Amino acid sequence: MAYLRFRILVVFFLGAFLFLIILGRALQLQLLPNPRLAELSKRQHRSAITLYPKRGTIYDRNLNELAVSRRVGSIFANPKGIRAKRLVARELSRLTGKSYDGIYKKIKSRRAFVWIDRLVADAVVERLKKRHLEGVGILYEYQRFYTNEEMAGQVLGMVGIDSKGMEGVEYFYNQKLEGQKKSVALMRDAMGRPITTDETLFMETREGDPLILTLDKTLQFSLERELEKTVETYEAKQGIAIIQKSATGEILAMAHYPFFNPNRFRSYEQDAWKNRAITDAFEPGSTFKVFLSALALEEGISPKEQFFCENGLYRVNSKDVIREAERHQFQWLTFENILKYSSNIGAAKIAFSLGKLPFYRKILEFGFGSRTGIDLPGEAQGQVRAERSWEKIDLSNIAFGQGISVTAIQLVSAMSAIANGGNLMKPLLTKQDPQVIRSILSPRIATQLTHMLIRTTEKDGTGFLATLKDYKVAGKTGTAQKPNLEARGYHTDRYLASFLGFFPAEVSADTPRYTILVMLDEPRKYHYASQVAAPLFRVAALHTLRVFPPESKIAKSNHQNVSSVPQTVKDSGISPLVEFSKEEFSAHQMPDLTGRSLREVLQFSSEVGLNLKVYGSGIVINQSIEPGKEIKAGQTCIITFKAPSQ
Repeated sequence: MAYLRFRILVVFFLGAFLFLIILGRALQLQLLPNPRLAELSKRQHRSAITLYPKRGTIYDRNLNELAVSRRVGSIFANPKGIRAKRLVARELSRLTGKSYDGIYKKIKSRRAFVWIDRLVADAVVERLKKRHLEGVGILYEYQRFYTNEEMAGQVLGMVGIDSKGMEGVEYFYNQKLEGQKKSVALMRDAMGRPITTDETLFMETREGDPLILTLDKTLQFSLERELEKTVETYEAKQGIAIIQKSATGEILAMAHYPFFNPNRFRSYEQDAWKNRAITDAFEPGSTFKVFLSALALEEGISPKEQFFCENGLYRVNSKDVIREAERHQFQWLTFENILKYSSNIGAAKIAFSLGKLPFYRKILEFGFGSRTGIDLPGEAQGQVRAERSWEKIDLSNIAFGQGISVTAIQLVSAMSAIANGGNLMKPLLTKQDPQVIRSILSPRIATQLTHMLIRTTEKDGTGFLATLKDYKVAGKTGTAQKPNLEARGYHTDRYLASFLGFFPAEVSADTPRYTILVMLDEPRKYHYASQVAAPLFRVAALHTLRVFPPESKIAKSNHQNVSSVPQTVKDSGISPLVEFSKEEFSAHQMPDLTGRSLREVLQFSSEVGLNLKVYGSGIVINQSIEPGKEIKAGQTCIITFKAPSQ
């Protein structure tokens, strides 16, 4: 009996001991923190997703918005939290217009998070909110919107679904514009249903920085309309036009027709996304005689020196013949008239007198055969064969723009070097300090060549239809036969018509000048550049004068008080809508920006050369550099904005 009692006590105490262990463990799990279990719990109640912050706004030179980001809802689901999957799939299909099969396939998966439809219309979001569908939620993202539709489409490029730049400046400056993406946990309730995510998830995400382009919205719009009209009138395949500030390299307008709307980029062939002023190389034709002439002047050939032009037919060797365009039969022409009347034979004779190596070196000095470094992706470098491979016929052909390929931006940059007195500038599409690549001409040679180019636009010159009433134009036409790659020759019915020039040419190179290139690819109704390209240059120049009137006219205007505009802003061409007074800031001291708008902050930063990192939107609530502190150009300041109502 005693033994039995002993066994009962042992079992009792063992049971009590085990009970206490279990009770203690339960209390430990309930009352004391356990990192491993906490992490398991979190995993059961959240899904990791990546949020992309608000992308930086792109502005023109006057701070007009060209590309903005707006808050748009996207629909997602947690398949594990949906019981009536077919019913939910039918409702989502009806609301979004997406196929039932596609949606059902997503929500019958075993994943914790799937996208149903992204960046949907506001009306769809509101209807979905009223339905309260099990396991379905809304996440707010940012959608890129191009405020002017097709305007500057190829220059701006576009952004993909995950906020990545795909073309144009959106691609080139993606790192600056995109901000800092963030991986966050999308919380789910005890039933596994997603908790709707709102904008608070973006609070700690750094937004993208703004980007100011050199483009002028008004001039860009006008140039595009005129280019479209001309391409349609002459039934051309496509057209390109560029306007550049000669002294600084700033691109004021860059147009390509047919246009492309980045808001609907997927409805276009990928070929339409290209900015052909950058990506395509072509044979320039007679516009290339300008650069031959620059070397001829440097080598001491007088504008009055005469060359025999063979009555329109020149046999270079036993098998190669050069003919004049339009069946001209020139005899003796001076150097300046060879340029004025665009004689191919005369250009060849000049090239022969100069030699292969000097001409080749000058071509490279002007930037042909290498990329300009413009801040756009996909730039072509063109093709300049090494001079050691040139035969005599090659030298003559290159003299009038055959057997060499260039890009539109190379032509504009090279002509601007003549316009500004001899400096080859890096072409700029964003606001930054001008960059001289190298000096390629003396001011004296540039002035001589300018006078010769003015003569081409006189009454009997090939560029007469490019002339302006009040200002001199220096320029050159180009009517280039397009290569026939199959026949290893040239088409007799396909041409590239162009005009390359600058104005006002009668003033010194220190005065603002503007370089313009217009090109029409395969015009069917008339193909000579003097007929189709020169008039387009003239119209583009007139629009440029309206937007950027000469300083003498600005000073006389009653509509603008030039003296009130800060000098650095005047020099850059930016006309801010809102500006600080001189009493409000010093170029060397940080002001108090609290309460200021983004426009005002951008204007100030451009004044003093301050780099910005921007958070939020609305008005300034915080700045990383304290008011009154000394500042230097190139310094970075973090600015935090907040909407006034927040």
